[in-house]
Amino acid sequence: MKKIDGRKLPKHKLLEFRAYAFQQMDTGVSNKEIAQEIGVHEVTVATCKKIGLKTSPKGRKNGEKKSLSKRQEQQIQNKLFDMSKGDIAAPFWTKNLIIEMIKKELKQDIPSSTLGDYLKIGT
Repeated sequence: MKKIDGRKLPKHKLLEFRAYAFQQMDTGVSNKEIAQEIGVHEVTVATCKKIGLKTSPKGRKNGEKKSLSKRQEQQIQNKLFDMSKGDIAAPFWTKNLIIEMIKKELKQDIPSSTLGDYLKIGT
């Protein structure tokens, strides 16, 4: 049977599996048997027993380990805003153009997805 990767499951499905595992544990079924029935590794069942029904948030917290410092963010925002005053084409900034400007101004590469996160925060 193919094993299920619990990290990729939606939270509600994960909690269903855990609740079922607890029911089985209460009736005396072994971790190995529960694991085979659910389709996970028996260590996963043992871990489930330790942590209970609580789940932890996935990924980084908002603003954690950012690519740009607050000063750098402000510098880029000021540059974009100042350019938009005098440059007729400024409203047509694309992610790629902004990334190129950051490379030029700060000598730093940032991924397009990261820039997208910065742009979402600003709106």
